[in-house]
Amino acid sequence: MKTISRYIMTLALLLTAVTGAWAQGPWTSGSCTVTLNNGTLTVSGNGTMDNYPDGSDRPWDSNSGDITSVVVESGVTSVGMLAFSSFSAMTSVTLPEGLTAIGPNAFSSCSSLQSITIPSTVTSISEGAFFMCSSLQSITIPSTV
Repeated sequence: MKTISRYIMTLALLLTAVTGAWAQGPWTSGSCTVTLNNGTLTVSGNGTMDNYPDGSDRPWDSNSGDITSVVVESGVTSVGMLAFSSFSAMTSVTLPEGLTAIGPNAFSSCSSLQSITIPSTVTSISEGAFFMCSSLQSITIPSTV
């Protein structure tokens, strides 16, 4: 009986570890929900994200090295300060029409990011939004900014 209990406990621990590797969150940021699934950090909801003046106070910060892409879904109107900074493995960012503002240093030090298109609804890009993005080769900025 003890052997069976031990196997069940081991199996439960393994399943917990495997499940955690595939999906994490959800976390709350302002009026938005943030989830991580297979390297993609997705921000959904309606309204603005929180600002993270310290950078390391983001709920998803311990996973920043695993994030390869960020998808901000329609309904999100503002990306917060330092929200996605120092995501060294991130190569892709998708921003929706309807987004109006990108906060200070929101994508700073994302060293693998090569290109980004800013939606035509964005009217404000704060200082340092793409500071130290050493691989950034192409950025499309609308005339509305």
